[in-house]
Amino acid sequence: MKKAAENASTVDQASADSEKQEQIALLVRELSTEPDDWASFPLLLALTNTPEYNRLKLCEELTELTEVLLKYNNKVEAYKPDESKIVEEMGDVILRWFVLVFQMDVEDEIAARVEGKCKKLFKHFVDGKYKGGL
Repeated sequence: MKKAAENASTVDQASADSEKQEQIALLVRELSTEPDDWASFPLLLALTNTPEYNRLKLCEELTELTEVLLKYNNKVEAYKPDESKIVEEMGDVILRWFVLVFQMDVEDEIAARVEGKCKKLFKHFVDGKYKGGL
């Protein structure tokens, strides 16, 4: 009985792996034929990278953005990074963020969190709870 369960699990995993490979092949074909439409590229990375790798890459990009923002705010003009560097790092963060969101399959949860946070901050704004901004 235990052997049958192990075999069924192996078959299920092989089927899932095959389906994943088909998804990857489809995305590669789409990206190859539509070179100006990169919207599905984060999904390709989500399917091909491990969760640990994607978490670490997001942390790396967030750290780079943090460094640029700190330097932009704290350095004298001669040593301040260009605003284009902020845009570059923001783009890198957004790409890696999308990869992780797709991989974790939490789009709906993120949307609900953002909506809830907006409502809460709006109430704080209307109530005048913050002086310098929200």
